Amino acid sequence: GTLDSPVHAVNLKLTLETIKEEHPDAFIIAVDASLGKAEHIGYITLSTKSLKPGLGVNKDLPEVGNLCITGIVNISGVMDTMVLQSTRLSTVMELADCISNGIIWTLYRIKKELRHIS
Repeated sequence: GTLDSPVHAVNLKLTLETIKEEHPDAFIIAVDASLGKAEHIGYITLSTKSLKPGLGVNKDLPEVGNLCITGIVNISGVMDTMVLQSTRLSTVMELADCISNGIIWTLYRIKKELRHIS
């Protein structure tokens, strides 16, 4: 998704169906914002498991991805939905930039290694 056309609870299932139809063998990296401890705001997590979107706000949504990356954007606890709505966009954007740069750098390194091998 993008800022103009985000993937969210309403269109997630259709988006996943479209990806599977158009790219049946795709390796999917799911990226999302998450809530955590106050001292972890700004941290990025990486998991080799699927993302469970909506878990923090008690939504039952399909799991996404072959691995997932999350950026901790605010604190979890009481009234998580309100906390998400009051999260600073600058925090989200800084983490999004860092995550996307990390993915680009990793793909560059993989491509460089593959050229070195062949």
